[in-house]
Amino acid sequence: MIFVKLLSLLVILLSSFGQFSGGGQQAIPVTGTVETYSNSTLRTILPLDVFSLSVVNRNAKQVVGVYISDLFAYPVLQQPNGKPAYVSSENNIVTQFSVTKKFGSTGLIAHNYLAGALFSEINQNQEIVIIYGDGSQVNYTVTEVRKYQALSPTSPYSSFINLDDPDRTISYKELFYETYALEGKLILQTCIAKGNSDSWGRLFIIAEIPDVDPS
Repeated sequence: MIFVKLLSLLVILLSSFGQFSGGGQQAIPVTGTVETYSNSTLRTILPLDVFSLSVVNRNAKQVVGVYISDLFAYPVLQQPNGKPAYVSSENNIVTQFSVTKKFGSTGLIAHNYLAGALFSEINQNQEIVIIYGDGSQVNYTVTEVRKYQALSPTSPYSSFINLDDPDRTISYKELFYETYALEGKLILQTCIAKGNSDSWGRLFIIAEIPDVDPS
């Protein structure tokens, strides 16, 4: 059923997000406006061990779940081949941003009116658990929360203003390399809504694997 719904949304997604091609693969997905989406809002936070068993698929290299205690437990969907602008329109589903694998990072994206709605509740020093298809888990700790205004809100090729440094405007490529090109990091992205725009800005949650105390 999910696959059928995804196919039916393909034309809408391409028109809204555009296809990345050539040098544009380092664009920033739009995780706000889309015309059609699942309206299911039910959310149940399972215990970590139970949730892990519900998403495993025996693929040790594939991210299948993301978990934050007392906040959410979301399955992770892979982007279709050749569709790096794709963002799932199913509620309670997060999409892995495939391009980031080339840079050694893990990027997870979601619309701000669906799974991404809870990204704004993630705080610095919070623990995020990534689950792989073989059931293995990697713990990350949030180190940064970044917010940017998109000057062309519905374009993946927008320029951006860092809200912590409003005098500086950067390109989509610069933003990509400042976030998704951070090797070893986990990056969660959604849009920031403001006024009448669901895609006014972009929110990035950046986390890293904590150092192990040798003692």
